[in-house]
Amino acid sequence: MQLGPLVDTHCHLDSARFGADVPEILERAAGAGVMDVVLPGVWPDGFEGLLRLSLQPSPVRLHVAWGLHPQVLPDVPAGADDVAMEEVRRMCERHRPVGIGECGLDYRVDTVAAPPERQRRVLRFHLELARDLRLPVLLHCLSAHDDLLVELDRVGPLPAGGIMHSYSGSAEQARPFLKRGLHLSFTGPVTWTGA
Repeated sequence: MQLGPLVDTHCHLDSARFGADVPEILERAAGAGVMDVVLPGVWPDGFEGLLRLSLQPSPVRLHVAWGLHPQVLPDVPAGADDVAMEEVRRMCERHRPVGIGECGLDYRVDTVAAPPERQRRVLRFHLELARDLRLPVLLHCLSAHDDLLVELDRVGPLPAGGIMHSYSGSAEQARPFLKRGLHLSFTGPVTWTGA
């Protein structure tokens, strides 16, 4: 059964695990009715490869989003954040994305190397950029839903809204995000026992 036309709002096809399988993956996606795929950036080291991938001939339209993933922060010195954020801004000027992210808060990572305040600072940059460029934001959030709401309120309304990728909060927590113009995405973990 084909549902199409569908948009995959979050696909890390630039991951090394896909490698030479990307053309076949895209063919299968097109056959299933997917017309567009958003490729979210996670750190500047991968931006050039992501851009090259998005510009390759494909049976589906490929789009980029530029961002800094909170799960990458523990692996880089905090002093690199400003340079990385400036690179996100530069890439937005060089090749306009369809969204900002993947970005967000993740309190399950090493919060010594990536303390909550550091994560919130990087997230605020993304939210302000999304607001200013009038682009949707692609949000990652694990064990930090209340702090994410605080940051969303601090930045103010996002004209283009956004999406909570792989939503992991409760039904009660979902309501405030929906009221702020965000959509919820449910992925594989929703099938786990106890989810």
